[in-house]
Order: sequence, then C-alpha cells, then structure tokens
Amino acid sequence: MAIKVRLPASINQGELEIDAEKLTVNQLIALVSQITGKDLEKILKRDGELSPLISIFVNGRNVRYAEGLETEVRSGDKVSIVPTVAGG
Repeated sequence: MAIKVRLPASINQGELEIDAEKLTVNQLIALVSQITGKDLEKILKRDGELSPLISIFVNGRNVRYAEGLETEVRSGDKVSIVPTVAGG
C-alpha cells in the first residue's frame, strides 16, 4: 500500500501516491517537494512550523491537533493539504 496525498491545484493537480511504510508529515512534505519540483517547505511552513494559511489532514484529522509536523503517516493513510479559505 501507499500513502495517498491530495494536493491543492496551486501545487499539483490531483493525488500522488507515495510508496513508503512510515513518514512524518515533515518528511512527507520534503518528499512531495522533490516529486513536484515545488518548494513546499517555503509554501507550507513559517519559522519551522505549519503556516496558519495551510491545513494538513491525515485520515480527516488536522495535524495541528495531533503532533503537528511530527505526526506519523503510514502506508494506507490519506493526507490532504488544504489552503485556508478566507474572505469577507
């Protein structure tokens, strides 16, 4: 099994499958950066932490309420990277 990663259209259309048994969200960001050729570290992080403008969900659970960027992701998990929507 693989880790399925859904990305916003601004990064990459669709879904990636990452062949790995276990990673942290931080490691996953680095790997997806290599695959897409986009600097996700710069897009998703601020001062080493997850940007408040981005939410990352592992199996529907926001990583902010787990271990943050150190949250473990395992084979078979579904990860969604979602930009925050705001307006007025």
